[in-house]
Amino acid sequence: RDQMYTKPTPHRKNFPSKLRNFEYGTSWDNIDENLLVLFHGLGDTTTNFAKLAVTMKLPQTAWLALQAPLPLLDIGYMWLPSFTTHGDVITFDMARDEALRALLPDLLSFFSVLNEQYDWPFDRIFLLGFSQGATVALHTVLHWSLDRCLGGCICISDSLLDETLQKIQTGSVPPSTAQRFPPILVTHGRNDQNIPVDHAFAKVNLLIQMLRREIIWKVYNKRHEMINSPQEAQQVFQFLAEHLYKRSIALENSDQVIEITNENKAEIMESLGIIPK
Repeated sequence: RDQMYTKPTPHRKNFPSKLRNFEYGTSWDNIDENLLVLFHGLGDTTTNFAKLAVTMKLPQTAWLALQAPLPLLDIGYMWLPSFTTHGDVITFDMARDEALRALLPDLLSFFSVLNEQYDWPFDRIFLLGFSQGATVALHTVLHWSLDRCLGGCICISDSLLDETLQKIQTGSVPPSTAQRFPPILVTHGRNDQNIPVDHAFAKVNLLIQMLRREIIWKVYNKRHEMINSPQEAQQVFQFLAEHLYKRSIALENSDQVIEITNENKAEIMESLGIIPK
């Protein structure tokens, strides 16, 4: 850990005005090859998700906990309109789908800044969202229009909005406008009191059929909550372990690494049994 391989810390002023509140941390091993972007749930802030990222201690992975743009009294923040003027929770309102679609250009701009100004390759950026944050993360993936797709997406305790699901089923909007998709993991609680597990599976199953691609679906003994068991945590770590980029610093620093030059190229190729064309 004597040598640092970290990227510059992102400056808020460079990002879209709606998405300038975030917490950022470099990888615990000082090798920033991947970036985990975390989306909190309704009424939360970045604090708990920043702590989660630090606790996860993913190898060669920096993290960014992004705060939702809409304030919710003095409680926290939300990604989408979530309450009526009488204070009741909105369970179905097309305004939520419209708000989600309106947020997409800012999200794509946010990731473009990470790519262009901070040298984060899109395919090494991973999303992890909980509840409403999971909806935002998945929507971003499904309507990704930048040149390379993301590295992966993890949705905890939600996926599509019901409003979006209805639009897809009636054919008024496509399920996706993205050309390519990263690996996707969706976990859900068997006893989820907000989104019944059967309904959650129906939404994921519809996506699987329409996108014609695999989505990993896992159910655990929990309610509507974040990762709360060793089994679910293990699944998340396994998913990330399969897709995170891993750089071999030891090999790069080894004096056994052979430098190929025009002068020794033919000799090295011959020693490896490679016949020049």
